[in-house]
Amino acid sequence: MNHPHQTGETPFEVHSTDLGPDYSLIIPRTFGLSADRIDRIVSHISRMTDREVDRLHAHTNELFAHRHYDVDALFRARADLVEQIRPGATRWDDTRRELLGSCFIMEYSIAAAALFNPSICLTATAGKAVLSLRAVGEGHISSVLFRSARVADDATLTVSPAATKLSTGTVSGDMASGDYEVRFDSSVPLEGRVLFPQSPNERAGLEDVRLVTFYHDPEPDLGNAGGASPQRLPAIYGTVTGYDGETAVPKMFVTEDFQTFNVFSLHGTAARNKDMGLFPCKVGGRYAMVGRQDGHRMTFMHSDSIDRWDSAEPLREPRLDWEIMQIGGCGSPIEVEEGWLLPMHGVGPFRRYSIGFYLLDRNDPSRVIAATPKPVLEPQDDERDGYVPNVVYTCGATIYNDTI
Repeated sequence: MNHPHQTGETPFEVHSTDLGPDYSLIIPRTFGLSADRIDRIVSHISRMTDREVDRLHAHTNELFAHRHYDVDALFRARADLVEQIRPGATRWDDTRRELLGSCFIMEYSIAAAALFNPSICLTATAGKAVLSLRAVGEGHISSVLFRSARVADDATLTVSPAATKLSTGTVSGDMASGDYEVRFDSSVPLEGRVLFPQSPNERAGLEDVRLVTFYHDPEPDLGNAGGASPQRLPAIYGTVTGYDGETAVPKMFVTEDFQTFNVFSLHGTAARNKDMGLFPCKVGGRYAMVGRQDGHRMTFMHSDSIDRWDSAEPLREPRLDWEIMQIGGCGSPIEVEEGWLLPMHGVGPFRRYSIGFYLLDRNDPSRVIAATPKPVLEPQDDERDGYVPNVVYTCGATIYNDTI
């Protein structure tokens, strides 16, 4: 059901798409890999007969095989971790090794606490979009989920249901630096792919992805004496905040198919804090972002390198009653005829979050040329309560058929 709502002078429609906590969204996680526990479990399994091993292995598969992709491979991977701690401890057949591995794995409900802060990007297929969502589980650990969506002519969304099984993919790379690749098998649908914290600088969470379709500069066309080809090649970037338990760490990923993700940390004196939103193309020949380094004011950032940011100019300070505490971006700027439309949030008394928009100058996006004087969206009485009370928030927006 849709119904009109009005805040100030701005009409909009509220749609009844509800995305909330979901205990059924589970992933496998390593559990209890201490040397003492390994020694005790290895000793116990070594005393079991083959029949006892077969029976417990079969029972474990019966309980969990339908809830995860290839549980035997998961068990073998955990047995390999055991070998790293206690080399030579598991010179057994596959069934016995898999049983050992199953003792060092647990299920984790990634969205048991909350599922919120969506972002969106349109795909190359007309009427199709991809949503990213922040999932929060036990211990306030955040991860990233995805949903596909159909976009109707009137810009209403029909969001796909959750997957019945999830995968965290195959991870490789330099974990110490925070740079790595996550690759998902093609058999795992988009809704089943999870970006879960992998490196030390994000061990407490990956928060608030802001998706944007980025159009790179055209490659030179060697067959064209006039120079560059007119085609601009898009990729999907996502700015994301890593959290190590103490510090917010700006990060980014890039993907072309939502199947392989290259995740990397951002560096430089301006790569601090959170709320960074990448422009969908270079501005004046340089990469550009909006950010917030000091926790309350917004900045305009630019760089020659996508992973290093040393320049941040003041963009705007809190001015209005509903943004008196702080302001920040709510996604990437959107290119419109009048300039760059930037979704933003303001925080007022009692930590009440509302959403508005800034219009940035097309040629000089460090200038705000217009701003909504009142919130476009603010918490209503029937939506004030939740995991974070008194908040309406988004991590991105797009325009479809002249509708945001």
